Amino acid sequence: MYVCLFVATAVERKMASFQLGVLFAGLFLLILWGPSGACMYVAFSAGLSDNVKLQANDKLRYDRVTTNVGSALNATTGMFTCPQSGLYQFHVHAFPIRGLRLWMSLYLKDIPIISVYAESQSSGGHSVVVFVNKGDTVYVAAKVPSKMYGGSNDIYTTFTGYLISPYLN
Repeated sequence: MYVCLFVATAVERKMASFQLGVLFAGLFLLILWGPSGACMYVAFSAGLSDNVKLQANDKLRYDRVTTNVGSALNATTGMFTCPQSGLYQFHVHAFPIRGLRLWMSLYLKDIPIISVYAESQSSGGHSVVVFVNKGDTVYVAAKVPSKMYGGSNDIYTTFTGYLISPYLN
């Protein structure tokens, strides 16, 4: 095969290269989506680039989405809707406006899973590994009235999640 490619015309080499590229792209897509067609990679990361004031039970909506593989995070609502059942890791970090406090929780199907608390110039953060079923929603909401700091170059309040291991049934 190497000899054939070496002596082949430029058009034939280009065609062989294209076919090899298609083969690798197909293998990549098989790895990415798996044999069942389900997305095997799910990851998102979002943050605040402006100050936000929330009342108790308000969902936090993020205006700076840096990653959204699988398009499962809806930045408008702040909700992650699980596209693939499996084991996920979520991280929540928050930074209050000077002199104020915040108390937030991460919710899975409207049930609080973890909480974050911070006062004045200290930040709060928490992580969790949890099994999430396809269609379940995960979001961050205020437990009490809270004010988070955000700046265009200061992204301290963030919500990140990713699939660790898919559940293939």
